[in-house]
Amino acid sequence: MRGPVATTDRMIDHLDPPTLAAEPEAFDELFVVAGLHLGGRRFDAGEALAAMIRELGARAAPRLALVIAGELFDLPPGAGPEDFASVAATPACAPVFAALAEFARTPGRRLALVLGSDDRELATAPTRRWLSKTLAADAGRVELAFGGWGYAARVGERRVLVAHGGDEAEPGTAVDFEQLRARNLAEARGSSALASEPLAGLELRALVHARAARHPLLALLGPATPALAPVLAALDPEDTGPLLAALRALDLRRSASAARAHASGSRLLGAAASEPSDASLHERYLAPTLRDDPIVSNDDAAALLWSAKVAIASGRDPRARARAGMLGAWDRSAGASSPRQRRSHGQNQARPVDGPQALARALSRWVEAAGGFELDGDDPSLAALDRLVGPSVDVLIAGHGGRPRACLRARAPGRAYFNPGGWSRALRPRVEALRDPAARERLWRAATAGSLAALEDPDLATLADLGGLPGVCEGEDLRGLVVHAATLVGVHPDHALLYRARPGGELEPLPDTRLPRA
Repeated sequence: MRGPVATTDRMIDHLDPPTLAAEPEAFDELFVVAGLHLGGRRFDAGEALAAMIRELGARAAPRLALVIAGELFDLPPGAGPEDFASVAATPACAPVFAALAEFARTPGRRLALVLGSDDRELATAPTRRWLSKTLAADAGRVELAFGGWGYAARVGERRVLVAHGGDEAEPGTAVDFEQLRARNLAEARGSSALASEPLAGLELRALVHARAARHPLLALLGPATPALAPVLAALDPEDTGPLLAALRALDLRRSASAARAHASGSRLLGAAASEPSDASLHERYLAPTLRDDPIVSNDDAAALLWSAKVAIASGRDPRARARAGMLGAWDRSAGASSPRQRRSHGQNQARPVDGPQALARALSRWVEAAGGFELDGDDPSLAALDRLVGPSVDVLIAGHGGRPRACLRARAPGRAYFNPGGWSRALRPRVEALRDPAARERLWRAATAGSLAALEDPDLATLADLGGLPGVCEGEDLRGLVVHAATLVGVHPDHALLYRARPGGELEPLPDTRLPRA
């Protein structure tokens, strides 16, 4: 079992939990970034990020750590070392990797990478080898914290834990570390079949990646969680079959996780969750957003009929689809229910909403599902981690979600929680603005235009939410509905706070984020 050690100039690469006896590495300063999304359509700050990394490397602190708390890359599921290498060599990303390698070679510096839900392929053996070669060089001071345990350190007398937080916040898309270990072991033993087995939990992410080419808005919405499902359905209401398949896989993993967490005996542990029907998935994940009234029946035919209504309301003919899925099965189910049966199922009372309203409602729910944009918002990662992390941790930091946070923990009074936010472009719709029909129409036109430029139209800036980002400047950090602010967490011996990195790499403290308060 391998874990962090006090001081070392070698690469540390562990998939096992740190040993309890190991003392966390000590630093004078520690900085955390997350959500870089290199290789994705969201990332456009290569030179600025490289400048910030060089700025950190040149600081006066004798011992300084830079931690990347997940989502270093944004590649489709199944990416291998050649894909990561190709991205790292692009003009947008090459300066970043050059700066990271330089930072890792600098005496007194430590670079740590925490595995994220959306870049879990980094933990496969071939990609780890590529990463080691790219970052560690001959005397690299790099730690790959890829075991799900996060990265522990000390800054002065303060104990710091940096986690990703996505696995705890959403078990349905969590990294399967047992599968990773089995796959890496198979690769070492030359068992090609198991070593090439697709990683679990990526169905929704794969769908988001596939549809982002047609709907660039999806690339700006952060991690692939169930909160994105209504957005996918609002943009493609006639093609919910693949979405329901992804939600079914996610729902089964949620059920399995809940069973493991609450099992009191081996019989419960071994029980298999029943597979949810299309109708139940519609009710749980989609119906509250895309329909005004719930379907009374759990019958699949009723859900099919309602889905056809959504397509019709959006100006599409559901019978025109040749592919299988919820609406592709419309012709097969159209005669299955009489008008009387449909009335008994509540079909006459269900009121599907139009495209602009459906998208506005879906985005509003997406904003609210992650606690809004305010610095003290109800962060799902905090809610999950706060139950698991003891009060001996003075500063808890999670990288999941992409929204800056600075607040105190509820279950550990006086202890701080931070989220560094992201370094890539992000959509920030203001929920109140989306209640206006005219605003919904403007958003719909931009979202369905097929380009990121449409979402960056200056006329959309009035619909943006700048909560939690004091001092953001329109035109510099805000373009239309898209925010480009680059934020990070800094931990110092007597306090921690959020910073914003300026284009030249200089760090600017964000007001009212210092904890404990001065």
